[in-house]
Amino acid sequence: MIIKEYQEFKPVQRALGLKADGMPGPKTLAAVALKLRCHEIWSAVQAAVNVTPDGIPGPATARGIAAALDIALPRS
Repeated sequence: MIIKEYQEFKPVQRALGLKADGMPGPKTLAAVALKLRCHEIWSAVQAAVNVTPDGIPGPATARGIAAALDIALPRS
């Protein structure tokens, strides 16, 4: 059923901060493409600074970037 398939887009739209109407239109497609591209970019950065490339920037990514750029991070 087409209607049922479209309803499955609502959680995706909510997660992307879009109006959750269940219709995969141009805004949904653009937001998904941007999110995937950001994931690719972060994965590449992580690989370049010897961090496991999961595409999600976190403390290990920050430490890897700081080390690669020879920047001291504040101690927590």
